[in-house]
Amino acid sequence: MKLAALFVFATLAGGAPAALACPGHGGQTAAAKAAVGDVALADLAAWVEKKEATVVDANKKETWAAGHIPGAVHATAATLTVAALPADKAAKLVFYCYNEQCGAAPKAAAKAVELGYTNVFVYKGGIEGWKKAGKAVEVAEVKAAGTEKKQADG
Repeated sequence: MKLAALFVFATLAGGAPAALACPGHGGQTAAAKAAVGDVALADLAAWVEKKEATVVDANKKETWAAGHIPGAVHATAATLTVAALPADKAAKLVFYCYNEQCGAAPKAAAKAVELGYTNVFVYKGGIEGWKKAGKAVEVAEVKAAGTEKKQADG
């Protein structure tokens, strides 16, 4: 009876108990085992100012161009590659998207973990929270050839 109660609790909590997991079938993947942390606005702002992290905007290209965290590169989970990220797999990476309801940043962060990165964070406030806090943004002109011209705004 206790085992059944444990199973029900674990299932409601989002997973199967470790003792009941079948190796190779439904267990955690390497990406699921690696933790993706959350970063607060103040910490992210300090990291950006000191250039201590690679910041990745996971919004649509047009949203990134309209205003992004200074220095942020653009990549979605579908387009993220090692080429867009630092060679050092232990480098600090921060992903964000539009706001707390947006799921693009967690997906892109999970992709970074799949690519072997180990120091991965998500800023849940997104560009909306960054702007609401009065932080500066960069804008970029998206050209047909894929080159962008950046300018500071804020």
